[in-house]
Amino acid sequence: MKLLKIILILFVNIILSINYVFANNLRFEKISQSQKFGNKIIQTVNLSFYSACPWRLYAQVLDFSITNQTNPNFNIPLSRFEISNLGQIPFSNFENSKPVEIKTSNNLLGANSLNFNFGINTQDYDKPGFYTCDIKFTLTDENENIIAQNIYNYNFEISEIAKLEFSNQLVNLKIDKENILQKNTKQNLNMPLTLYITSNKDWRLYVKRNSNDINDNLKITPFIKVLNATNEINTYLKNNFTILNNDEILIASGKATFNDALKKLDKQYINLDYLICGPKDKFLKPGSKLEEFEYRLETY
Repeated sequence: MKLLKIILILFVNIILSINYVFANNLRFEKISQSQKFGNKIIQTVNLSFYSACPWRLYAQVLDFSITNQTNPNFNIPLSRFEISNLGQIPFSNFENSKPVEIKTSNNLLGANSLNFNFGINTQDYDKPGFYTCDIKFTLTDENENIIAQNIYNYNFEISEIAKLEFSNQLVNLKIDKENILQKNTKQNLNMPLTLYITSNKDWRLYVKRNSNDINDNLKITPFIKVLNATNEINTYLKNNFTILNNDEILIASGKATFNDALKKLDKQYINLDYLICGPKDKFLKPGSKLEEFEYRLETY
């Protein structure tokens, strides 16, 4: 009789442990690296587990926001985070430590392999860097008893934005009639060239001359000068015209162009003037010449 009692207790323990052993096998696998589609960053993650009973799956963000690990002072609010499954309407009402039900069994017993898209709606105003947050997934039975839990470290990167635009890609500098028949001819632009800079990082702007006038009948020397710029920009060629050659010249530098009031990136400007000088004691011969100047926007 004693032996029968021991066998019965052992048998009951095995039955109670079956669901726990299989259901606790809640595993994550990143199916794809983060990819950007429009203003959204998508990452596909597979959740696999085994359950012998009907279940519910909950997601719970453990952090108050999605933190920039490069600079912890920057973050993305949870309101811009979402999880979707098989093209369904995304779940997006996430708050710190609030469980959100994202899937029920619907008779999907046994082995389960579910793909979820984790998404972040980005804005140009977001600071670049590596972002991360912890998401706890909880599997319960129909009576809300926890049968499995695991934490996934969700991470992605916000790339830097650095744009340089010109009011004109090709500038025509035509010598005025009164200067054509003069030696040591000088001519500058009738209208300035405007450069527009948009950047979510601090930046420096350089220029250099790519072409030269070796063995050229129309020998000219180009110069450049900053006329004015947005107040936030530091300029370095504002007082005098500076000769352009094959060496890079620092034109200006500035901070990231964030507009804190409007929560967006501003487009800041620099107005430039070019000056060309002909050879001393010689007249310019008729014709045209194409000069190429390379601008480089460097972020740091």
